[in-house]
Amino acid sequence: MDAKRKRNEPGLINTSTQRRIQVLAYQGLGAKAIAAQLTREGVPTATGGDTWHYSTVRRALARIAQKAN
Repeated sequence: MDAKRKRNEPGLINTSTQRRIQVLAYQGLGAKAIAAQLTREGVPTATGGDTWHYSTVRRALARIAQKAN
């Protein structure tokens, strides 16, 4: 992880990717399926990687849900 970034720092995943995650979740996909889809689509991760992990998607979904409440 980049030295300037801290764990759970808000805004690591850009807004359009957060929205994509929300849309896929709304369509009924789980965290593993969303991670696989984002990887297939070539969406870069917050750190610039090319492989999404379900735990990252799960945390993003939890943060999105927390914001909604």
